[in-house]
Amino acid sequence: MTNKHEGGYKAYIRSSKAWYADSFRNENTQVIVGIFHPDGGTTGEFIFEWIPLSNGEKPWAKLKSFDDSWSALLECRDMLEMMKEIDGQNIQEPEFCEMLKKLGYKDDTEYKETHMTKKEIIAKMRDGGTLANRGTGYWLTEPREKYRPIESIEIDEKLVKEMELEGLIKLTIPYNSIIAELCE
Repeated sequence: MTNKHEGGYKAYIRSSKAWYADSFRNENTQVIVGIFHPDGGTTGEFIFEWIPLSNGEKPWAKLKSFDDSWSALLECRDMLEMMKEIDGQNIQEPEFCEMLKKLGYKDDTEYKETHMTKKEIIAKMRDGGTLANRGTGYWLTEPREKYRPIESIEIDEKLVKEMELEGLIKLTIPYNSIIAELCE
């Protein structure tokens, strides 16, 4: 049996810190952790949600996962070992994310939004950037390089649709993401 997570990397997304946090329906702080792939999508993710249990007390973390992500949870043994060490200590989201970062998990949070022209988008894609929609709008990411954080730039959906209609890009769905490819 092949490992569906092969080629992926461990990462987390701080939902409450992302550019789309204001439109996020859940008022509790959440961190999504999982196995993400350079060309978009994930083969397994789970959510840590900080839930207030009583007035005035700091919220407590709760782990949620669908059964198709349990193998991804097992791939994150290092995180489970870390969790065993902090069991019952009511660690909050910033400290938890810092611990993930120390374990080598990448922060994939989309913190900012920027607008670009078609020409700039095409140039970035020719240089190895990826234009994808992972359920939160279209984002252009730089090519991955070891030991360097990745920039993500939000691209207006209308602009992406224009580029598709003009034959500049074509949209495909390889995993659970829409990926744009340059048309030459």
